[in-house]
Amino acid sequence: MAKQVHRYTAGQSGSSQTVETQAHTAPVTTVGEKKGIFLRGADYLLSRLPFTKYKYQNWSKTKRIVLGYLLWLVVLPFIPLTIMAIMWARDPEGFKKSPAFAILSVITVAWFGAGLGYVNSQVPVDSTDGQVSNGALSNVKDRTSSEPTNGRQFANCTEAFNAGVFNIAKADSSYQAKLDRDGDGVACER
Repeated sequence: MAKQVHRYTAGQSGSSQTVETQAHTAPVTTVGEKKGIFLRGADYLLSRLPFTKYKYQNWSKTKRIVLGYLLWLVVLPFIPLTIMAIMWARDPEGFKKSPAFAILSVITVAWFGAGLGYVNSQVPVDSTDGQVSNGALSNVKDRTSSEPTNGRQFANCTEAFNAGVFNIAKADSSYQAKLDRDGDGVACER
């Protein structure tokens, strides 16, 4: 809670009074939330894969890190690289001359390019896109009906709630999957 100090002059005498008021500021989650290196790496991948990008936001940090790094094992070519390392350790000269070296090298390069290339080409969904500040939520909590969306696109649900818009149906032109965290076809539910 932040204090605001207001000064005003009363009457003709020019006397000055100081009034302190309490400003109720709601916590706002921002895109730049502080994350450790492991969580950043996990969120980088989870926010781009189609089967996790709209679901991972409600997961605990531990679940995000564990699943994120397990998925990195799938996206990056660890399997062919491990096979290459084992074969090279057993017989370095024989492995270099065998067709397995060429085949595994091609698979590794293709897997790396396709996996990481796909991930990097996707538009990420941040873990805070569907989160709402307390102030914005209180703006719509007592309303029985939403303001018309008029086709506006909202950056997040806080922005929608501040505009008095909530429960955006999938048929509405303002609907965005990133704002529908549970995937039920209604975005920015209150």
